[in-house]
Amino acid sequence: MAFVAKQSLQAGRKLPWIGALALVFVSGCAIDQGWKIPDPTPVTYTREELVHVVEALDDRRNAINTVVAANLKVTLWDSVKKKDFGLTGHYLGDKDGSMRLKLIAGEATTIMDMAIDGDTVEVWLPRTDKFYRGKRADISNADGGELALLANIGNAHDLFFPRAWTEYASERRLKFAQGKEVVSVLERSDDYKCVRRVGINREQPVADWVEVFDRRGHPLGTVSYDDYRFPDQGGLAGTTDKDAPPRLPHPGRIALKTADGSKALTMELTEGLELNGAIDRGKFKLYDCVVKQKTFNSGSETEVEVKIHDLKELCKATKHEKGESLLSPADNSTSASPDTSTKPH
Repeated sequence: MAFVAKQSLQAGRKLPWIGALALVFVSGCAIDQGWKIPDPTPVTYTREELVHVVEALDDRRNAINTVVAANLKVTLWDSVKKKDFGLTGHYLGDKDGSMRLKLIAGEATTIMDMAIDGDTVEVWLPRTDKFYRGKRADISNADGGELALLANIGNAHDLFFPRAWTEYASERRLKFAQGKEVVSVLERSDDYKCVRRVGINREQPVADWVEVFDRRGHPLGTVSYDDYRFPDQGGLAGTTDKDAPPRLPHPGRIALKTADGSKALTMELTEGLELNGAIDRGKFKLYDCVVKQKTFNSGSETEVEVKIHDLKELCKATKHEKGESLLSPADNSTSASPDTSTKPH
């Protein structure tokens, strides 16, 4: 582990309560993932302890290839309608950034189906019967609204195993703020831009929240993590298979909020995560899935044609005067299309 500090520290010395200390981390050696701060009282980490926390976040993330299944209880806050909507969610994703998130109202009414496959983003909104397709770059900045937040942090790693780093990051810096250690992640193009800001828990080696910025440094929103589960290390419960997927600490509740605070989505795990299994790549190709579903629902022997709209239109729609969330169920949710299979298919 290499360190560069703009202010020297003695070994074992606590980080100061006031002022800002900038550190640059370079990740390296492994760490016992069950490590815990022994003193439960709120104290600042020593330099060595904080390095261990950052390494623990890296190691957990690196152990995960796929999230095969995550069943979710979802609560959507719509500031325009000033009410919460209770939904069910089903998620799957991989380490390369591909993901699928399906939100259902009631027993079988799909509100939104979203897939990212490489650089392609597809969204189906059955209540308006519109299918959208575009590139990740089309919605990766602050103009993309709530879709931008999902596109930037909706992959399996960031959503369930957050860490203080990104694919194009060049530097990590630390300061004490908001009552805790905060690690800023910078990417460099023409100059350095902060793309993540991670709040470290004071008592456990986990992240409390991540502030997300686009590559221009503009805020997209915040993801908060709590209700952490610390399952036994090793194989799945009830097995002794050493090659079984790892059971790693992960949040039981994840809350996404847009930068302006107008839209929020809370997801709570209703079951354990199914990790590192194989995923049928066809599940990330949403257009094919929608065509099959609509053809099945119609009872036709001929494939139903689905018109493709530009994803940029949807981003603009989320910023219209009403400002209603694109994920909100209609007041009469029966206007959305019933789906005979609620999980991604």
